[in-house]
Amino acid sequence: MVAAPKSKVADLAESIVKVGDEEKTTRIQFRYVLILLASLGLLCEYMMRVNLNVVIVMIVNQTAVQQTTKISNCFIPFANNTSALPASSELRRENGQETFAWDPVTQGLILSSFYWGYTFTPIVGGCFAERYSAKWLFGLSSLLNALLGFLIPVVTMKLGHIGLITLRVLQGLAEGVALPSIRVQLARWIPKNQRSTAVACTDIGNFLGAAIGLLSAGEIATNSSLGGWPSVFYMTSVVTVVWCIAWLALTTDTPQEHPCIGQWELNHILMDLGATIDADKELTTPWMDILCSVKVWVVHFAVFGNLYLQYTIITELPIYLATVLNFDIRSSGFFSALPYVGAIIGGIVAGPLADKMIRQEMLSRTAARKLFNTLALGSPSLILFVVVRVAGCNSHLSLILFIIAGTFRGMSEAGVGPMSLDMAPDFAGSMFGISVTIGAFSGMLVPEVTSFFIHKDNSTTNWSYSFYVAGIIGMSAALTFLLFASAEAQPWGTVKNELENNGLAGSSGNDAASAVQKDQLVSTPKDVKEPAGAK
Repeated sequence: MVAAPKSKVADLAESIVKVGDEEKTTRIQFRYVLILLASLGLLCEYMMRVNLNVVIVMIVNQTAVQQTTKISNCFIPFANNTSALPASSELRRENGQETFAWDPVTQGLILSSFYWGYTFTPIVGGCFAERYSAKWLFGLSSLLNALLGFLIPVVTMKLGHIGLITLRVLQGLAEGVALPSIRVQLARWIPKNQRSTAVACTDIGNFLGAAIGLLSAGEIATNSSLGGWPSVFYMTSVVTVVWCIAWLALTTDTPQEHPCIGQWELNHILMDLGATIDADKELTTPWMDILCSVKVWVVHFAVFGNLYLQYTIITELPIYLATVLNFDIRSSGFFSALPYVGAIIGGIVAGPLADKMIRQEMLSRTAARKLFNTLALGSPSLILFVVVRVAGCNSHLSLILFIIAGTFRGMSEAGVGPMSLDMAPDFAGSMFGISVTIGAFSGMLVPEVTSFFIHKDNSTTNWSYSFYVAGIIGMSAALTFLLFASAEAQPWGTVKNELENNGLAGSSGNDAASAVQKDQLVSTPKDVKEPAGAK
């Protein structure tokens, strides 16, 4: 047998805790600090992403739009609408605020433009995070996103929808690296049987950011003392800058690099993850394996279906409530946030429950992922099939159905959410980057599909066609995942297996690595105890 190269064993030995006379212990579990800050980072990112979805309802001059679009069969005319805008005018003042004559097609372009940029950077971001620094990539890209958001009001008023679209494309480019970067850090920090909970708690930042963004945007935009709708973008940008400072100061790429991590926590992480968390940055990403794996493409399709459902609610629901069900700007923002409150509850329940089922061997990892993904995609799809037919112009029943749909959709954090960590822990960023890229196309498609159906007739019937498309895509993704998905680690998915496949280590290489790890950890002094509340 071929022995493992000495350097590989030495690298592994150095990655294990060196035991001395003085051992670090701390009550703070820094992997939980990482999860909290990552969740807050996604919260900030999503606030910046969704605030325009509410603001656009306010800054579009409805009277001008009604000249070319048949209004909803549920519509009650606004009491304070101004006279129609001249066809050549894009900007004017209405009730002391700047408004724009953007028809549904233009609004669709504006809302989808973020995803034009968002499509291009997840794969590159995932690779960069694996090879260099996930921490700095996430932090600096978020800072750039905030600076671009700060420019939106001025640029929009000067250049109209062209300027706004340009900035949103750039914001999409910046934000596209966020999720792959976080997946890379979770793969290096989180033990396997805590990943459902970790992904759920982290991705809850998406839902919480959407909820807070939708709630606050309506309140801020209608408050003249705060400066009106431009203040929505200023405030979210400032909050994001503050978060960036905390993120860069308090996190590290790997647990070994953290200056304050306790001995027990570091041992606990390394015992579970072993050599895989100290991946050799010179190894080549197994692109052919990733691109040719049917199981990986099943995950990609599930992510696409999941995001199509999410964007249908996050992008279109504020417009549906305001222009079809007659909610004002404040109410539209508030009620649009409720499905995301439901998603937070769904994620909080599903993540720990899935981990418990796996730990207690009630379900295999694959079966648990399939169960929660079926609930997360199948249930909202069924609701979208019937929401218009059942609720019609009944705004309260419509809201209840959307909230139920959002709650089930949150369970995806225990379904397809952790799959890249399960299947390819050392290449989770690359794999998930492809998933996010494919999923981003849904963000471009949703506004375009909706505007295709409603641009001439904003009726509940035409809105139902858009919901049918979302339901069909979501149900197809749920069934495909149920039939073909597997949460087992793939042969190409970890560094040590990559070493074996490339002939750099034989079976004894893993044995040697395991021996080094075991010897180092067994020698940990007895007084290095598990901190309270560590599990």
